[in-house]
Amino acid sequence: LKEGPVVPLASVLFVLSLLGFGAKAGIAPMHVWLPEAHPAAPSHISALLSGAMINAGLYGIIRSCEFVAPLSAAPAWWGWLTLFLGLGTALMGILKALAQSNLKRLLAYSSVENMGLMLMGVGAWLIGSHSGNSWIGTLGLAGAMFHMLNHSAFKGLLFLTAGEVLHATGTVRMELLGGLQQRMPLVGAAFGIGAVSIACFPPFNGFAGEFVLALSLLDGSSLPGVEQQLGLLMALVVLGLVSGLAAATYAKAYGITFLGAPRSRCVEEAHRPRPRDLWPLAIPAFLCVAGGLASGHCFRWLISTVNAPLPDPVAGQQVMLRVADMLGTVSLVGMVLLALVAALWLLRKVCIAGRLRREETWGCGYRYGTPRVQYTDASFFEPLGRIFGGAMGLKVHQELDAHYFPGKASVAISAPDRLRTGLFTPLFEGVEKLCNMCKILQHGKIHLYILYILATLVALLAWGLHA
Repeated sequence: LKEGPVVPLASVLFVLSLLGFGAKAGIAPMHVWLPEAHPAAPSHISALLSGAMINAGLYGIIRSCEFVAPLSAAPAWWGWLTLFLGLGTALMGILKALAQSNLKRLLAYSSVENMGLMLMGVGAWLIGSHSGNSWIGTLGLAGAMFHMLNHSAFKGLLFLTAGEVLHATGTVRMELLGGLQQRMPLVGAAFGIGAVSIACFPPFNGFAGEFVLALSLLDGSSLPGVEQQLGLLMALVVLGLVSGLAAATYAKAYGITFLGAPRSRCVEEAHRPRPRDLWPLAIPAFLCVAGGLASGHCFRWLISTVNAPLPDPVAGQQVMLRVADMLGTVSLVGMVLLALVAALWLLRKVCIAGRLRREETWGCGYRYGTPRVQYTDASFFEPLGRIFGGAMGLKVHQELDAHYFPGKASVAISAPDRLRTGLFTPLFEGVEKLCNMCKILQHGKIHLYILYILATLVALLAWGLHA
């Protein structure tokens, strides 16, 4: 890297690896395949794709950064490009997830968001390695890899529970669901565990990964230059915003799907899953809980892996041991909170035993209550849609009757992916037209094919002689 021509070559290789592995990981703007593939695949395949395959794409980016150049000699813009690409991917992914009405498509866009968070950690790792800041560099890489492990657990659990919903009802359209918690209590509980994990609620494993990522950004004030300090501060603010939007997204997903009254006959006729269908859900659910309660011990397992590519492994080990102690304290507080919640729940059960009477949800003086008066998925995120509607790409189609005695009215809300419809679809259609134009070469006549071969050989010989 000390020679002049090598630095541009290393940068070209870095950008190519970021594009290639980023497409596999679902990094924006190469993410357009992911929301189409995951909803179409069987749910257990979607769990494997989201929990393992796209994580492998991010791992490829990390290994490419090691192979292309020594991290201490890498240009600073590598880290900042990766950081802001990750933040943009995370924010875009969670906003698109919030606008989805298909449960599996929502989970697919959420995978894009989580890949963005991990890529943000990789950017912090590159920035810290370039500036010699062991705290930012170590925790950026450690947070990315720790969140990668946690993502495999809670996203696999969410896709598997979505598969149980699809198997029982025949649909994952949230506007047709509701009331599944009473019909499928264990599936609803498993989805709830995955939802609070991915929404970064302590003491579950999703909180631990994002906590480490946030710690890596908190030391941005030690970087030289106001612009670098403001850059990491802005990244920390966006990380908090993404976490809040994730909580809103999964409150909507769980509430619309499992709570309330059934919105269609497919829920009323839903069959309960068999016990043998539920035990696979117990494994990732246990990992979500245990990964949070034992996050300090789990984080220590990463020390040897994270220290290998660090410029200063000794300082990196000290940083990770310090953060592992922090996570242990958080886990201890989480255990106390869970025990307190369980005690209060048992106390409530004892106090209301024999005194509880169930009534219709809308039976408090409302004369005619139907499932249609419940919140829909669109009405749930409507307040946030007013703020982020432009970024979410919302399209509202209304058919209203303006007469004094209006008839039937309808409102349809959609959120198409603008990158897919505005960039990739025209590009692929153009390539298809070009390929169709090339079909003129396929006459089916042997003598013309022989002529093509001879013309190609003559052209190659002429080029070889000229060279």
